[in-house]
Amino acid sequence: MRLIKINKISYKQADELLEKYYEGKTTCDEENLLRKFLMQKKLPAVYDTEKAIFGYFENRKSAKPRFVLHRSIFQSAAAAVAIILIGFIMYKNIPENKNYAYVDGKKITNSAKVESLASSSLNSISAENSNMMEEQLNQFSNIGF
Repeated sequence: MRLIKINKISYKQADELLEKYYEGKTTCDEENLLRKFLMQKKLPAVYDTEKAIFGYFENRKSAKPRFVLHRSIFQSAAAAVAIILIGFIMYKNIPENKNYAYVDGKKITNSAKVESLASSSLNSISAENSNMMEEQLNQFSNIGF
């Protein structure tokens, strides 16, 4: 076998480095030497497989990074829109606080009238209760404990 130095390593050295590479024992510098060796134009067909492997890795490194939107970004945006819509719908459907009362089966929504009916109702109850309480206290005092 003829030793031809191409790009600072021979075929024999390249074979040894490839064995080490497949065993996982090469250093970064040795892998760089292999990469340079395998990127040459005129190599024997024996190195086609390794050339394809290293060429694949080289292409992966040199490929420009693409701007890729991940699914999670779309999911986050959809969730935010859904929350905003739900909040808007709930805000619009909040009932207004209105005073109303049912008097004799009729709904009264005039707040002034509702307040006056409520206060007159309470006054009549308290007046009746105070008279009843006085009568009951008088009955106890007549018993004479």
